[in-house]
Amino acid sequence: MIFKKKYLLLTFFLIVIIQILLITNNKQRVSLRYLKWTVKEVSIGKLISISFISCLFISTFLNTTITGYKKNTF
Repeated sequence: MIFKKKYLLLTFFLIVIIQILLITNNKQRVSLRYLKWTVKEVSIGKLISISFISCLFISTFLNTTITGYKKNTF
């Protein structure tokens, strides 16, 4: 159990460090177009970090929802 907590904590810190490096090192800017709207220029590092964090939260939410649903049905 202690090993799992240390492994999880280490993984979390590595993810945070990688995300910080992505934000600081990628200064290139890109403008996004969504249908007919143009979003102002955003750095690629911020874009990668935002997409990673949002996907992480969505997958965690779906995983806990599906796991809770399976526990209630059996």
